[in-house]
Amino acid sequence: MADNPTYHVTLTPKGKWLWADRPGLAFAFIDATLEASLAARVTSAFETALGLFPALAAAVTAEHGSGAIAGGVYLLDQSAMTRAINTVPGIAMTKLEQDKLSVTATAAQANLDFFTGRLTDLVGEVKPLAPGLNQAMADLQAALGEAKGLSDFGILIATVGLMPVLNVPITTLQYISLGADQRPAFEAASCADAKTHRFDFRFSVADYSVSAAKP
Repeated sequence: MADNPTYHVTLTPKGKWLWADRPGLAFAFIDATLEASLAARVTSAFETALGLFPALAAAVTAEHGSGAIAGGVYLLDQSAMTRAINTVPGIAMTKLEQDKLSVTATAAQANLDFFTGRLTDLVGEVKPLAPGLNQAMADLQAALGEAKGLSDFGILIATVGLMPVLNVPITTLQYISLGADQRPAFEAASCADAKTHRFDFRFSVADYSVSAAKP
């Protein structure tokens, strides 16, 4: 795995992942067959998208106060998060759906299943990212564990792909939020645990289009 100063590059047989866990979770997959000029455009869009996270954090703080953020976790339900995101120019919600993760597996496999579901539009195989995703999830759990009170919570994921036919880079944000009742189980799941457990998480997924991925 090669590293850029601000994000990771993970090579796979079919291409490479650009991904970051700071200042937020962001992903792009560049197919090995993609023309160099298009690969450069996706890379540029991905790097620009990283600048969205400070802007979004500032919007959340302005709308809900600094206590609404714990590390990379937002202590907000979907509607409260959307109110904050709506104050950032160029970003608008396009879809809201309910999803779940119900699986009997190790926590690491459940984590991989979760991210595979969230990154399905990017085509690339997610498994090579597993070690980094496990650490990223552990960091989120640790940050949430330090937050006081029991509230709904969620994480933001940015993805950058190519629009079919037009080959134009598109940036999408996802806010995945869970109810406060699921917080103990979320915090307790450890990707370092090799034992098999039953996981049943229910969450909302709000998608937001980014018309101009500028910080």
